[in-house]
Amino acid sequence: MVDMTASPIENLKLDAAARVEQYSDFGNATVSELTAHDDFTKEFALRGTVRNGFIAPTLAEEYYSATNVSPFSAFVPLAPNSPGAKRIPLMKS
Repeated sequence: MVDMTASPIENLKLDAAARVEQYSDFGNATVSELTAHDDFTKEFALRGTVRNGFIAPTLAEEYYSATNVSPFSAFVPLAPNSPGAKRIPLMKS
């Protein structure tokens, strides 16, 4: 894991982090993140984050599925360990 913080100018904070995760169920994943936080005034601040990578589901999410149907669409989230989800290739970074 690598985590760096810098403040190149007053009130601006930059963070960069990276790590490699090893999941027994999902394989290896590299996760990186960049964050910027600027306190423009005492009352107003702006923060943004850019991230890539994979977040392992919680145990509840691992087995969750539902079907949502409306007059114009149908949405069926797949549990990560379901046979249907295993057929969808993961994007590797």
